[in-house]
Amino acid sequence: TVSMILVIAQLTMPLMACLALHQIISKKISKNEALKALKLSTAIVGGLLLVLGIIGGGLFEFSGAADETYREKYPELITALVSDRQSMLQTDSFRSLFLILAAAALIWALVQNKLKESLALSIMSLLVLGDLWTVDKKYLNEENFVTKSESTDAFALTAADQQILQDKDPNYRVFNTTRNPFNDAITSYHHKSIGGYHGAKLSRYQDLIENQLSKQNMSVINMLNTKYVIVGQ
Repeated sequence: TVSMILVIAQLTMPLMACLALHQIISKKISKNEALKALKLSTAIVGGLLLVLGIIGGGLFEFSGAADETYREKYPELITALVSDRQSMLQTDSFRSLFLILAAAALIWALVQNKLKESLALSIMSLLVLGDLWTVDKKYLNEENFVTKSESTDAFALTAADQQILQDKDPNYRVFNTTRNPFNDAITSYHHKSIGGYHGAKLSRYQDLIENQLSKQNMSVINMLNTKYVIVGQ
């Protein structure tokens, strides 16, 4: 999806942080330069987080276009969503502020030779691990793991699949209209499908989908070497 572009920031910002830490540890920048940069960066980032934590709830609307679907029927739901979003911003701002200050204190102690390099890096690693662990557990935890049998249930053969698979010709394709053909990959688990899903669409094929396949143009379906069309039961 388009939002995957965020991976660039997620990779480059920690990488730049590691490079900066390496510069400090290897003494490639002077003590005064390091302290000046540390003071400035902590003040800027910490100050921004403090503002967001204190008054961030009043700076944004916390409502998107998708909310309009529910606004008339369920106004109390929208109120609750906005409140939750405000709370998340403020809670995460203070959490990030704590991590920033802790990291800054470690770097200050390292530059001032108050801490040994190995100890400072160990504590920094624990901070990073704790940050990643607590956030990632919200997205991937014990509830997300299922048994192998449960995982394969989604790919169980239908009567249509069983019938089609009796055909040993390796060159035919299948058009499954019982699912959204172009947002579904399950059909491709068993057959060569003319559908499927990818976040970055091939423009020419997308033209074909929108102008021909969506209108059930059988000549184009035939052109794509479709031998079987699954409809209804």
